[in-house]
Amino acid sequence: MSLHKFGFTSKRLNDINQASPPPKKPKLDKKQRDKLYDVEKRTRGMCLSWKDEFNGDYPFLAGKNQFVKGSDSLHHNSLKSHNDTEAHKSCRRRYYTDHDKQPPSTSDSSGTCIGKLDQAFKNIAESDRRRMCSLFNIAYYLGKERKPLTDMKKQCMLAKKLGVDVGSNYHNDLSAKQFLNATYTNLIKDVQDTISGCNFISILSDGSTDISVVEQEVVYVRYIKSNGRADTVLVNIVAPEHGHGLGLFEAIKTALLSIGLDFENMRHDQPGPSLVCANFDGASVMQGRKSGVVGHILNEIPDIIPIHCIAHKLELAVLDSIKNIPFLKRYEDTMKGIFIMYHASPKKLRGLNELAVALEVDILQFSDLKKTRWVSSKSRAVIALKNNLSVVAAHLESMAADNIPEAKAYHTTLVSVQFLKIMHLLLDFLPIITRVSKVFQYKDIMIYEVEEQLEGIMLDLLNMSQNPGTNMKEFLRLYKPADKKFADTVIKGPTPNIDWKDDNQLRLLVCMLQGGPLSYFRIFDYARWPRDRLELARFGTEDLLKLLDIFPGIFNDEEEKERIKSQFSLLKAFLVNQNPNDMKEIYEVILAAKQERFRDIIKVIELMCCISPCTAECERGFSTMKSIKTPLRNRLEQDTLQHLMHINLSGPSVEDYNPDRDLNTWLTSKGTKHVKGHMISPVLSMPRKNKELEPEDK
Repeated sequence: MSLHKFGFTSKRLNDINQASPPPKKPKLDKKQRDKLYDVEKRTRGMCLSWKDEFNGDYPFLAGKNQFVKGSDSLHHNSLKSHNDTEAHKSCRRRYYTDHDKQPPSTSDSSGTCIGKLDQAFKNIAESDRRRMCSLFNIAYYLGKERKPLTDMKKQCMLAKKLGVDVGSNYHNDLSAKQFLNATYTNLIKDVQDTISGCNFISILSDGSTDISVVEQEVVYVRYIKSNGRADTVLVNIVAPEHGHGLGLFEAIKTALLSIGLDFENMRHDQPGPSLVCANFDGASVMQGRKSGVVGHILNEIPDIIPIHCIAHKLELAVLDSIKNIPFLKRYEDTMKGIFIMYHASPKKLRGLNELAVALEVDILQFSDLKKTRWVSSKSRAVIALKNNLSVVAAHLESMAADNIPEAKAYHTTLVSVQFLKIMHLLLDFLPIITRVSKVFQYKDIMIYEVEEQLEGIMLDLLNMSQNPGTNMKEFLRLYKPADKKFADTVIKGPTPNIDWKDDNQLRLLVCMLQGGPLSYFRIFDYARWPRDRLELARFGTEDLLKLLDIFPGIFNDEEEKERIKSQFSLLKAFLVNQNPNDMKEIYEVILAAKQERFRDIIKVIELMCCISPCTAECERGFSTMKSIKTPLRNRLEQDTLQHLMHINLSGPSVEDYNPDRDLNTWLTSKGTKHVKGHMISPVLSMPRKNKELEPEDK
């Protein structure tokens, strides 16, 4: 039987198996498939709907180019481009004039073509706008009051219950984050726009660790506003990748870039704001001139003034004084030990309170002595111990009788003459330091005010060395060396007579502040000016020239220096006639007025007012950070932390908040928007002339 009728050929089976399979077609990507489709299948021609979409009734007004005469190869984008030309706009105006119609707006203020849905969304009904504003107000309240963003849903439910129309969309934490991002965008833009018009800026920065044990570097800038007032604003908070000098320097650079600043464009020979001061704490990683942050900044901009925060420097001076006086260190250790003993044991604290009730004495809450806190915290701790002295001594004596070793040691130290004398001495000394420390923490303190405050400390302490203060007088009155008693408390150990004027401990406290910082800017302190006319004429000229030499990149013109010298004499004559009480207000008026006669000296005054002597504003920023990133919100993302920090420190109050601008920013941002369940593509915020839309914009 022949096999040919079943489809077999004369070829052998092995030849059939060895035949190669047909080649596979290459796999094409979308772009290649579209191109192949254009070549093989697509046909182009005039779409009839374009006649309705694009007006063409007046070709004689549009010229005689190929587009007007006719073409069979024009794309839709070509029609859209022609739609924006002046010739076509002339045709449109003629058409609407002839037909007595109002032309619809097809582009926003930036010239961007807006689709019909986008235009409808910009002209949304008042009820829809109020609904979105209500959602923005709820989100802003959560951010300003440091509430969890997950409360957005609950707040919307409450608003509905109270009769507020909040719709059915955007009731979650992600939407709240988007709304706050729009607010942050506007706040940071305001900072950027304000600083871009300034002549000088100063950088303030400090570091801390948040609740998630993440190192955070907060960066502020100080500048002079248009009204002449100095202002210090938050730039950003950044998590450094490394804790060494270069890592912190890069973190500061990242923060400055968020407002469009870089160390290259802050040089003194570049247009825009010039960096004149960098203010940090005294850590070597910050102040180091080789590998510290200051060293890296000086490599970029050599003509700046690095400043060690004066408030931190005052704290370090107090700590150094404790190291130089051995018993002060023992006094501090005793106070810390007493605080820890009562703070960590409810039983001992309860016994102390019961004893206070029996003795009819009100006790104050004990305060810890923290090395990183301001002097005021130390003052509160000493006041509490003095107020509770009799009760604490009696309770420690009672516990010592029960063979509690630490109570016996603390009681022996507490009732010694040396401890009591140091306590009363500190009660006179610390309020003086505390007062100046609080002045140094003012946001708008001027550099020339620092030396004045330090000299005030020296005068007060020198007066104390000759005349005992109020608390020391009380100690001398209550101390009875013959009876070995201080008031009703029995003193243990030696009880020597005290000659106040030979008190070596106070002398050491006076000597610790002898080296106060000096500055050439003191020539602008009116209180230092001599009253003699001849001396006033010579006053400050030499220091002024030295000050100008510090910034050769800013004051590099000899003729300008001569004009500054001449205008400084005019300034002295003007201020002598004014006899001002508040120099800060006078300089604000001069900077705001910008009179021609002070045109060059104003530059020096603005530079002086821009220099920040203290970084206390950074500490306030960390207080805000710790109230935002709490143990219950320890996984807060870094960008969310940045947004909330700006809203809390720079944003208006909830009562004054107007969401219209933020709503517009959110509408013009990328991403899909919904109104009444309908998806609306975002309005493009920047014109893209003759360019294809991005995929997400499509």
